Amino acid sequence: MISEEVKSNYRAILDVFKNEKKHISERSKKLWQHTLFIFLAIEAVLAFLVMLGVIKVQGTGLIVLFIIPIIVFMIPIISQFTLRGKWVEKYKDEVLKPIVEAQFPGITYEDDYHISEQMFNASNLFTNPDRFNGEDLFSGKLDATAFSFSEIHAEEKHTSRDKDGNTTTSYSTIFKGLFLIADFNKEIQNDTYVYSSGGKSWFSRYKRVRLEDPVFEDRFNVYSNDQVEARYILTPKIMERIVELEDRFGENLYLSFRGHNVYIAISESYDMFETSFHDEVNFTQIERFLAEVDSILAILNDLDLNLRIWTKR
Repeated sequence: MISEEVKSNYRAILDVFKNEKKHISERSKKLWQHTLFIFLAIEAVLAFLVMLGVIKVQGTGLIVLFIIPIIVFMIPIISQFTLRGKWVEKYKDEVLKPIVEAQFPGITYEDDYHISEQMFNASNLFTNPDRFNGEDLFSGKLDATAFSFSEIHAEEKHTSRDKDGNTTTSYSTIFKGLFLIADFNKEIQNDTYVYSSGGKSWFSRYKRVRLEDPVFEDRFNVYSNDQVEARYILTPKIMERIVELEDRFGENLYLSFRGHNVYIAISESYDMFETSFHDEVNFTQIERFLAEVDSILAILNDLDLNLRIWTKR
């Protein structure tokens, strides 16, 4: 998938990242060895002080014996986490970002950004979250269709109080997965919502739309405040493509058609564009990343958004 020109431009850069990765691994290994030596030395001194009766294995003395090992081992853990995190961030910025943008002209990749909470809420697919984050924002234009997508994790806050008045706060997931917004370039006058039969929804205040495709009817629920427009949007071909889309990803699917946008949410239990320090540094791994990007861009073609059939009646 990667052109030979791109490979020739980035082959030397990949070698640099391989060497940096090797250096970080060697540095971390030495730090762990030194930490273990320091730990054993401290433990020997503490054991000697316990034997002399200077430190009692109770109260404050017991706390000291417990805390010191934790402090000692936190040093290499924090150092390793920091070094690896910086390497991954640099790798995304200097390798993945330019290769993605070279392979998919007109697309911008920003790994530290995500779809805004405002745009997420504009879909009206889910209740508004109390905690919201994400990563790996892709945006641009494919032929005539403007789009953006990223990974999103939206959560709802729960607060409870026990009989003693102590407050406990927890969060539950509203949605975790891929969120995509694409432009119709034409206005839709009403709202239409589609979601997998196994998915959760709150659309009961809209009217259920019954469609003629038995497979689609079995797999999806459709709600709208305009039955005619819902059928105008969900043509037989579009319904077939939505079924294929659910089959491809094997997860719950949510779509809303509002204004001049279609919003698509695909539940995912894993980070689709995750880049790990443990991944191999080669073009095969990069091609896997590009294939994930391409699978999302294919949605725009699968739903025929570039045909511009979404016109006002």
